[in-house]
Amino acid sequence: MSISGTNNPFSCSPVLVGNNNAILELGTITRGVEIGVDDNKFIFSIGFKWRINSLTYQNSIAYDLEILPATTGFKRIDVAILNTNNQIELMAGLESETIALQPTIPINSILLTTWNIDGDTIDNNTDPLLGEVYIKKIFSNSYAYPATGTNAVLELRPDGSSYYTLTNSSLVSLSGFKKTLITGVSGSEEPYNNKEITIFNKTGVAFTINNLEDSVGNIPFFLKEGVDLVFPTNENITFLYSDSGITEKFRSWASNVDIESLFKAKGDLYMCQVTGSSFSNIGYPLNPSTIGTPAYLTANLSADYDTSPYATWNLRRSICANVAGNTASFVWPWKNVSVGLGFYVSAKVNVNLSPNGRFFFGLTDSTSSIGNVNPSTLTNVLGFSIDSLDSNLQIINNDSTGTATKTDLGPDFLINSTDDNPYIIEVWNKKNSNNCSFRVLNLLNNVTSSIITKTEDLPAVTDGLAFQLWLNNGLDASFLTLHFSNHTLIRLS
Repeated sequence: MSISGTNNPFSCSPVLVGNNNAILELGTITRGVEIGVDDNKFIFSIGFKWRINSLTYQNSIAYDLEILPATTGFKRIDVAILNTNNQIELMAGLESETIALQPTIPINSILLTTWNIDGDTIDNNTDPLLGEVYIKKIFSNSYAYPATGTNAVLELRPDGSSYYTLTNSSLVSLSGFKKTLITGVSGSEEPYNNKEITIFNKTGVAFTINNLEDSVGNIPFFLKEGVDLVFPTNENITFLYSDSGITEKFRSWASNVDIESLFKAKGDLYMCQVTGSSFSNIGYPLNPSTIGTPAYLTANLSADYDTSPYATWNLRRSICANVAGNTASFVWPWKNVSVGLGFYVSAKVNVNLSPNGRFFFGLTDSTSSIGNVNPSTLTNVLGFSIDSLDSNLQIINNDSTGTATKTDLGPDFLINSTDDNPYIIEVWNKKNSNNCSFRVLNLLNNVTSSIITKTEDLPAVTDGLAFQLWLNNGLDASFLTLHFSNHTLIRLS
């Protein structure tokens, strides 16, 4: 066994400080003197005095605290605390192969001193802090929080913890923080504006972080996309604190699409949206071509569109005939992007389906409407689709040959085969990259998919791509409706 430092006996004269919670007087702390026998023991003399919640405490007996080595290759931080039972108590931290975190100090206790342990190396204790210095809280504590159920709210910790590890697999969704444990509690840490708070998902399951859900009186989350977020297991997310809301700063599992940065990169902007009784275009020289029976549909025109998520939509609709194999589509007849040159494309759409209905939203190498086929038979495509009888929404991608690659997005994107399927879709490619990324928001349940990046089976840089929204009724002789609200494309120059 090895040690760092030498014996460290010391004493301090009495010091009285006016804080409500404070160490008032120090005794002595002496490390064992026989190396190899008791050098990991620390003796705390009689004479420590402290105040918690306006009451004064002191130890009437000496304490002999033994610091145990950590496992070889692991680190740990142990602490001694002063409590309301006139005791000096040892708390051992959790071992870690990387960064050791100090144990969370319990309520109605005061931190006295700490030890850093690295394998069998035990450092001398840190010097105790008197009076006002104590008020500077420890922000590195990681608090294991067993939140459960739907719309759970985390309680900000009195010790000022900046790290919250969620551990319960029954957690379904998280809605924010609250100040129950710190409001009106003397000595508690009041978080400052822009303090960083990090949440770790160690539940073993993905759960939802709710955006701006403050119906339970909590301090809500402000997420970057402005929609609810699926929080994958074993990932972390960091927020900036304020009393009005907790604003997302960073997430570990994906870099967010920054549309503003695409503008800063001098991208060419193309937009098409429904305004008034017509299309409104930026960049595009003409309106998209429409296949099917087109009709203008204003927001709130019918009962189907007077409630969320449709209440703010202006819509253009195209309806396929009630003949099997019939199509409705919107096609922008300009092949103005390619994989590798950089682009971002999005659209807000809704489809009414029948069991054999199929659709495609995305980029193809054709400026003609897709025919009476399953999308998986197409080549040079990027987007979202379903073939007839698919249960869930799919990501679809293909190069110039063979059957397309399909990625099932799971039950959060279950296809409603008899009614609405509204989405906001996104596809993008960074300049000089051969990868393409996909993300979609299901507007029925406000679930956003993770960002899924494809690295193969993609169109070549020489394959120009055009945007298309397409719907086909397959074997069903049914009227199906494709609703289009808006579309944005940014092409990097």
